[in-house]
Amino acid sequence: MSEPLPSPPSVEPAGPGARLAGAAVDLGLFMALRASGEALAFLAGGGEAARFLLGFGAPLPLLFVNWVLTAHSGRTLGKLVAKTRIVRTDGRRAGFVYGVVLRAWVTGWVWSLVWLTLPADVLFVFRCDRRCLHDRLADTCVVRA
Repeated sequence: MSEPLPSPPSVEPAGPGARLAGAAVDLGLFMALRASGEALAFLAGGGEAARFLLGFGAPLPLLFVNWVLTAHSGRTLGKLVAKTRIVRTDGRRAGFVYGVVLRAWVTGWVWSLVWLTLPADVLFVFRCDRRCLHDRLADTCVVRA
């Protein structure tokens, strides 16, 4: 059984529904921008290279905005909608290193190498402390905002 979350009593871990809703909003925005970029390249008569570049280039501003929001407030656009935020396990602000580098970039790199880690990571949200593998790696947790 997992240990209780070591955070101040006023900080309540976000439930699985709120966490998954925030992730779904972020993923939905990313995929909509990616599809728009690919469609624009296709309609403009671009080849596969153009569709690839626009497909991955179109969501970059969204990623940048989410990284800035995460570093500053522990929130992404999806977390704003879901009313959750990322904090360190001691209740402090996650900041850029813990909130972006460790939670997003390092885990994204691991997911790209070993895609089976993604479902395992998500399933950890159902443990009693509500911390996924990427939370454990970054010493963070997602709480109600």
